[in-house]
Formats: sequence, structure tokens, C-alpha cells
Amino acid sequence: MEVRTQAMSTTVDRTSRYLAYLIDEGYRPEMDDYGSILFKREGATFVILIENSDAEFFHLLFPNFWQVHTSEEHSRALLAANRTTMDLKAVKVFVRDDNRVCASIEASYPGPDDFAAVFPRNIRSLEIAARTFIHEMKDGVHPEP
Repeated sequence: MEVRTQAMSTTVDRTSRYLAYLIDEGYRPEMDDYGSILFKREGATFVILIENSDAEFFHLLFPNFWQVHTSEEHSRALLAANRTTMDLKAVKVFVRDDNRVCASIEASYPGPDDFAAVFPRNIRSLEIAARTFIHEMKDGVHPEP
């Protein structure tokens, strides 16, 4: 029971730190029903997902920035996501089962405040990944016949 209580305390502490950081940076974060932190930047929604079982793990998500509508577009989206992930540092771009495209950065930081040093770069990296993916979808990626 003590380990579970300690893990919950750590999760609450990390969540509080993330919220305080976002507020200090001018964001207006909100918590969802799952304990994730949502915030907007230039009209786009970002999410910090809280991993209860790993206090060093940090997961920043740019959800649903593209919607796939056809099977042909799905094939192109998979190629564009793969190429974007391959070409950029630290970012994963993926097509979800519901055909929405997301980008994420997952990292481990030894201290509870270490995320803050790279947070601005992480946000920019996710924005660049979304723009790169969209460019690939509009201009570049076509599956082999």
C-alpha cells in the first residue's frame, strides 16, 4: 500500500509541476477525466500524458492534426508518417486506428523539473512534424503501384 501511495504522490507532484510550468509560460492548461493535461498553442491542442508507473517518463502529444478519409489517403498517410518520423529527431508520427494522425515525443528525464529545459524545443518539434507530414501528404508521398 505504501508503494502505491508513494506513486500517487509522485504523480500528483509531477502533474502540479507541469501545470505550474504551463501557467508560468502563459498557457491555460486543463485536466481531462483521465488525468492528462490539455493546453492550446496557436489554436492547436497539445496533451501531456501522465504515466503513473514511471516517474521519469514524459509524453507530449499533438493529437489529431490530420484526418484520413479514404483508403488511398491511408496508404499515403502511413508513408508520410514513416518518412516524417525517419527524417526528424525525437518525434513519432503515427496513424491511429480511427484514422487520425498524431505526433508525439516520449522521453525520460531524471529529475521532476528537467522537462522544462527542452519543453519549448519539444513543442516546436511537434509543430514541425505536423507541417512536414502535411507537406508530404499534399506534395510528396505516393505509394508504389
